[in-house]
This record gives sequence, C-alpha cells and structure tokens, in this order.
Amino acid sequence: MTDKPLAIFAVDPGLTTGWAVLLEPMHFACGEAGESHFPFLADRWLSEAVGEYGEENILVVCERFIINAGTAKKTQAPWSLEQIGALRYLCRLHRVELVLQSPGEAKSFSTNDKLKTLGWYAPSTGGHQADAARHLLLAAARLRVIDPRVFLKEA
Repeated sequence: MTDKPLAIFAVDPGLTTGWAVLLEPMHFACGEAGESHFPFLADRWLSEAVGEYGEENILVVCERFIINAGTAKKTQAPWSLEQIGALRYLCRLHRVELVLQSPGEAKSFSTNDKLKTLGWYAPSTGGHQADAARHLLLAAARLRVIDPRVFLKEA
C-alpha cells in the first residue's frame, strides 16, 4: 500500500451493516445495507475501486467483533462475524488490505463533534453508518489522510 490510500472503505458489521467511503480528495459517502445485500455491495464497490485506483491504493477497515461472555449473554446472532468473514474473503479476492479496529478506539477518537466538523455525521436508527464513519475517521487520521490537528480548537 502507498503511504496514503486513495480510497478507504469502512464497515460496521451486523444484521444492518453500516458503511462509509472516503475517496481522495475528501469525497465522503455513507449508508447502510441489510444482511443479505451487504456482501454484494462490498464486492461491487471493491471491484470498481480496484479498477479505478488499483488494489495498492485501497484500504478496507472494519470493526473488530469478539465474542466474549458478555456478548454471548446478549445475543447469539452471528451476523457481525459472518459479515466480517465475507468482507475478509472479498478483500483477499480483490487483493485489498483489510484492517480490523476496536469499536472502543473508534468511538473514543471519532466523536460526534468531530464527525460534524467534517460533515460526516449521519445519524440513523441503529447508528451503523455513523459507526462506520467513526472507523473511517480513525483510519484516515492514523494514515494522516486527515490531519488530526483540524480538530484542535484555537485558544
């Protein structure tokens, strides 16, 4: 991968999967897709992005989902793990890097105020597209695609 990807695709996996995309220079889009539709959307997006930007200029980031005792008590729903598996397969198929990120890191760094500053705040019923935008912002800041200093308030 080059120092700065030209395209970042971020995912909040689940029964309703949130997605957010950043294409340079600073073109942002986000949305949500249902369980059965998301893999087709991701495959189409990756195929088109690889054709336009090249596989080395694309990064996919996804929320890490770990089943622990607390998760097992809440739900037995496998959707998040299944979406991550589908995404992992698609990234390998298209030869694109996949990075898993902690939900806690994304939520603590990518606050609503930061998303609003960028014009990326997109509330929805389940909050999935905003969560995808949080992962996108975290990845973009880590890669210095977005300079985190834009969030510093002048004294």
